[in-house]
Amino acid sequence: MRCTASPLRFVALAACVAACREATPAVTPSADEVISMRPDTMTPPSVGAQFPAIAVGTLTRDSFRLGAPGRQPVTLVNLWATWCGPCKAEFPDLQALHEEYAARGLRVIAVSTDQDDAKVRAFVMSTHFTFLIGRDRAEEVPAFLRDGSLPQNVLIGSDGRILYKAFGARRPVDPALRAAIESALPG
Repeated sequence: MRCTASPLRFVALAACVAACREATPAVTPSADEVISMRPDTMTPPSVGAQFPAIAVGTLTRDSFRLGAPGRQPVTLVNLWATWCGPCKAEFPDLQALHEEYAARGLRVIAVSTDQDDAKVRAFVMSTHFTFLIGRDRAEEVPAFLRDGSLPQNVLIGSDGRILYKAFGARRPVDPALRAAIESALPG
């Protein structure tokens, strides 16, 4: 086989190879460096953080605000979906908390992350739960919480600050949640 390339092409190729050898190789940052490059807003909010004023609709076309400025009821927000078995398993506990503390001012709201209202309606109609069922089509609540796990429970004080939060399959009858509710509600 005979090479038919011109000498000029070999010179250009040799110069390119030499430049590549002298170049500093790209460095891939470690996982810790990538995390440290994210803005602070990527960190999930902690207990004590202000919950933003987020409008949430209900299946009856009403709406309410979570974390609204000014005095609001102490609110337990449960983030759930119809396809999430642990989420649905928490509903009897949420109902028990609603029945026990509603007279003292606790508002229990289960905010669905489902996109299909029909599925949410069908599930709710098949149950006898009396706490509020919210819809967050804009997904503002999970965006603020920055954690994709379901279910999630967040207790918001009357001043809009987070008093308690738990992510994943934890029972809402958690003693820490009950203690936070008791301390937030009037005698």
